[in-house]
Amino acid sequence: MDKREIVDRLNDEFSLSFDCLIWQQFPVSLLTAIGDTLRHGGHRSSDTFVPTWFSSRSQKHATIFEIASLSGLDIESLKPLEKASLTELYRLATVFHQRNEDSDSEEEEPSRDHTDSIFSEEHDSLLYKVNKCSEGEMKNSVQASVLLSSFFLEDVYLGLFVEQDGLITFRSEFHRPEVWFLEALASTIFSAEHPLLDLYHRGRLDQAILKALSSYSLTDFQQIKSIVLSFLLRTVQCPIGQFWMGNDQEDSQRHLVILTQAFQVSVFPVTNVVRSLLVEDDTATNLLHPVTKVSWFDAIAMCNQLSERLGLDPYYEVSETEVFIHPTNNGFRLLTEAEWEYAAKAETEYSFAGSMDLTEVGWYKGNASEIQRIALKKSNNYGLYDMSGNVFEWVWDAYQAYSGDEDTDPRVDEARGLRVTRGGSVDDVRDFAKVYTRLPTPPTLKSQTISFRIGRNQS
Repeated sequence: MDKREIVDRLNDEFSLSFDCLIWQQFPVSLLTAIGDTLRHGGHRSSDTFVPTWFSSRSQKHATIFEIASLSGLDIESLKPLEKASLTELYRLATVFHQRNEDSDSEEEEPSRDHTDSIFSEEHDSLLYKVNKCSEGEMKNSVQASVLLSSFFLEDVYLGLFVEQDGLITFRSEFHRPEVWFLEALASTIFSAEHPLLDLYHRGRLDQAILKALSSYSLTDFQQIKSIVLSFLLRTVQCPIGQFWMGNDQEDSQRHLVILTQAFQVSVFPVTNVVRSLLVEDDTATNLLHPVTKVSWFDAIAMCNQLSERLGLDPYYEVSETEVFIHPTNNGFRLLTEAEWEYAAKAETEYSFAGSMDLTEVGWYKGNASEIQRIALKKSNNYGLYDMSGNVFEWVWDAYQAYSGDEDTDPRVDEARGLRVTRGGSVDDVRDFAKVYTRLPTPPTLKSQTISFRIGRNQS
């Protein structure tokens, strides 16, 4: 039987969905040993040693370690599995776990008292696994990797969190649990119905993650570059709809706007750490503050850089004096002025993005003297933070007065002249933070209170 046949048989027999191109690179002896052990049952090993290639920062290594302990296979023989995806390793570990009927047969995990919080249900189980993995010859240097001894059991991640008075935080017992959680998200470990995934998409975990990341240095961020960019550039969908734009001021006549295309908008404004990771600048400070001192042209350039980094088709084409758009491309872009106001209002008629009270959702001259870290205030109904106050945000449109007529998908593409900034800042009074206030701004201006957030066409 050749390698392809062995891999196909493993997939069919155990519903593993291995990537044949990758798994055919592994030795026949390894594939055969995995198959034989799955068929005949594994034997949990209590003394699996920690090899020299084991990394305390790698969930793959921790999962390979778990496979070795569940199956009794030599961990050195499993080293080639580093080339497999984390999701595939989870599936394999799950099957070993299910088929290891003798696993912990003489030791029962502590019972769980069901409470109102989904997190406390899993905590005792997690601590049990931590303590068990720390027995014997386990060293502190690897404890961070093996503390979640059953990564493939997605519910064990609930044990990383605690909820008190409605606020969800990471438990203090664990070393950088935010990294494990973000890596699990990036590896699509959680099922679509998992409560943690739902909480994440609703923004309920943002404060826990940002609080944990606020102590990171740029070097720390560089070590988790991909997963932190995924989190900080997370977008939500704004649906097709219509709304009343403007406020009947001289240049902002209130009028009906119809948006016929859904679009994506980033949950947070672009931050200093995102810029630093993008351009490899090691001089940035206040890493989780909005990036500032960026002109409109700088914002356009960063949109294209982010698109190229993530393998998207750049939305903009830049000449020496003009910027052209490719409206069907999937790359990052600035929001149009209408999209920005629609996203900020989030299907409400609040004066500010998420509230009638600016102090609930934003920073301005009355409650701050300097720019603040992102997402310290409440989000709006779409889960978007800081759209009122803290820093102004560039939008795409050139500045011109509204006509007052009904408009569909408006966008002002004038090549020259003033552009528009929105949202107000810590240097301004509350009226500048209202969702309909617009400020004409020179596109070359690099202000300490102007930032931007990114959008994308809906795929």
